[in-house]
Amino acid sequence: ASGVGSAAVGGVSPSAVLGAEDSSKKPLRPSIPVYIMTSPLTHRHVVEHLEANSYFGLPARDVFIFSQPVSPVLDDQGLLLPQSLGGEFAHAPGGAGQVLRALRESSFLEQMRDRGVDCLHILGTDNLLARVVDPVFLGFCRDLEIDCATKIVKRVDIAEEMEIFAVRQGKVSTNYADVEEAAYGVEWSEAPSKVLEARNSVGDLGFCGAINSHYLSLSFAEEVVGGRPTRTHKVMRTIPYLDFFVEALDPDVEELAPHLWPTVVQAQALPQKSKSPPSAGVL
Repeated sequence: ASGVGSAAVGGVSPSAVLGAEDSSKKPLRPSIPVYIMTSPLTHRHVVEHLEANSYFGLPARDVFIFSQPVSPVLDDQGLLLPQSLGGEFAHAPGGAGQVLRALRESSFLEQMRDRGVDCLHILGTDNLLARVVDPVFLGFCRDLEIDCATKIVKRVDIAEEMEIFAVRQGKVSTNYADVEEAAYGVEWSEAPSKVLEARNSVGDLGFCGAINSHYLSLSFAEEVVGGRPTRTHKVMRTIPYLDFFVEALDPDVEELAPHLWPTVVQAQALPQKSKSPPSAGVL
């Protein structure tokens, strides 16, 4: 219901879970707050849908909805794209990569700390089969005291539009190493064919795919939004806009307002620089 660019964040409070262990009383329901990120395009519809369905059985006090920022969209020549005669230009949400920035600006990170939450399970709405607050995944990360992790699966088809999970090597100038390795997600549409088609020794596709299910400790999330340097990411999207310059028209058609003919082009979204995770700005 939330559409493109939305994400659900589940905060886990261990104190609330432990509170259900008293067998002499009626078991208490663990309090797991759910934070739903929308965009200005979907926010009202998401709120109305949740309210109309009584939050699908969740206590209203545990459901929080916040909207992510939008960024201007430019064409391949760096020009703004008009969308109305009133001077409005095309904007687009940044997607799941904006979730930490949006949480920070909504003050929900502070609220999580006050509620005793110490880890987050972040899911994208394009993964409808995701297991929310997966106890095995979260338990694995907490047992190993991991700050950040993502779930991946084997890819079975080269044409499967799944983000490629890889390790990126970068040069470093230290006396201890020549390269620095870091986990890296590559958009399927941007991955070179040699990466998409690479196979391992047994014939399976060599690179796994990320299923948009991520674990973050709250302390790590606070560190990321608190000052860690990040990079923006440009992506190509199809954006409707008003073309004020139409070169050719059918001479048999009356020329009423040729400058208002709508068209669709490939445009790149340039998110604003922010202190958000490395994938910030990915649509």
